[in-house]
Amino acid sequence: MDEAGVDKTVLFCTAPHPEKAGTLSELEVEMAVLNKILGGSNTKDDNISRLKKNIAEVAETDAPYGEPYLYRQLIEFISPDKSTAEMALGENISRLLELH
Repeated sequence: MDEAGVDKTVLFCTAPHPEKAGTLSELEVEMAVLNKILGGSNTKDDNISRLKKNIAEVAETDAPYGEPYLYRQLIEFISPDKSTAEMALGENISRLLELH
């Protein structure tokens, strides 16, 4: 990654995790996932399945991608209002997965 000039300090709060990539090839795979999501080529069912898998993965550990408390504070700080912060912190995913 260093040889390729890839800076792994960028954090993503999405399904793709480029920060986990150890090689340029792995980074390309992660970025392709992000491109599919942003391009709308995944179906709603694909997205729900992926999100359920991601939630299960997160539930298996205490803090798999950093420090959740600090990330929560960051999201609350940068959100333009409380409603936007709540959506980013789980309201959208909860609605999509029909959890309530």
